[in-house]
Amino acid sequence: MGSFQLNIRIVLFAVCIFILGCADEPGSIKDPKAGTVAKRDVHSKVDQIDFSCDIASIALALEKKAGYEVDLKTQQLVAEITAAVAAKIDNNANFDSLAIVKYFDLIHREVQSHIKLVTTYHSLLSTCLKYGIVDCDVLSLVYISVSQNLGLPVYGMLTPGHMFVIWRDKQQTIYWETTLGQASTLAHYKNKYLIADSCIGIGMNLRPLGKRELISVVYFNIAKEKADMEKDHERSTLYNQKSAQLAPDWQNPVLSQALNAQHLGELADAEQLATQMLNLYPCNPQSYISYAGILEELGCWEEAVRALSTAINILQKTGQIHDVLGLIEQKNQLANGLN
Repeated sequence: MGSFQLNIRIVLFAVCIFILGCADEPGSIKDPKAGTVAKRDVHSKVDQIDFSCDIASIALALEKKAGYEVDLKTQQLVAEITAAVAAKIDNNANFDSLAIVKYFDLIHREVQSHIKLVTTYHSLLSTCLKYGIVDCDVLSLVYISVSQNLGLPVYGMLTPGHMFVIWRDKQQTIYWETTLGQASTLAHYKNKYLIADSCIGIGMNLRPLGKRELISVVYFNIAKEKADMEKDHERSTLYNQKSAQLAPDWQNPVLSQALNAQHLGELADAEQLATQMLNLYPCNPQSYISYAGILEELGCWEEAVRALSTAINILQKTGQIHDVLGLIEQKNQLANGLN
């Protein structure tokens, strides 16, 4: 890749950070009478977003607006990785499967020089890049951003609880596991994350994600940070609403809203949101387990037992014996309480 073209892309990266950083922060929705955050029937608007920017630039800008520190070094890291990768690839190369794997390996090696630990989950891109502690979401967003800056067809893919990337063009599709730095297969993700063929493509599972859907993931991760680390379930709900607006068929922000409502003691809302979540994606046993917990708190014992039974049936079909045994005991305890 020519140095002039690369420099132009890096300048555009910096412009994206500046433009997004100058946009007004939406703030939380306030109830003018009570002076508190309004309930979830009032939806917070999605922030003004420049979709021409790469996803890492957008994520860092949105995290900054959400009140998290994003220093200049962190903002420049993806551009540095992009420049290092671009210097080692032939811009006129015909990307066959071997060249694609080599390209992914280049990103992996560059990223490895900046990180200290791969963990199972951490929600904020800015924190992960700053301290070198990354998870599947963060790694995938970096791979996608580098590829967007270089004009290459790399997309994110989700399963329940995981994210990875694919190269997809007219000739081929290559799956890449970012946490391991190696090629993978569709069958691997289907088997590991218990996804039946009938569930592929539903709820953003195992389908290439567009930029709106990636931004939805960013909002969801901010919502998780607000709920899990700050215990701010009202603010978390607002960011989950933003996530759901951009990806209305994705179950995760709806489940997160249901759990927030449960924490806030708004059990009727929690039950309604959990039902909506199951309608969006009825394939995940963990969703039924969460639903059962809400029903149990509502005192709906029979419905809770049925929800656990559904989770058990899904797990039994996939051979998850240890999870099944624990759930059967939990279900029996609930059932005994009915007698």
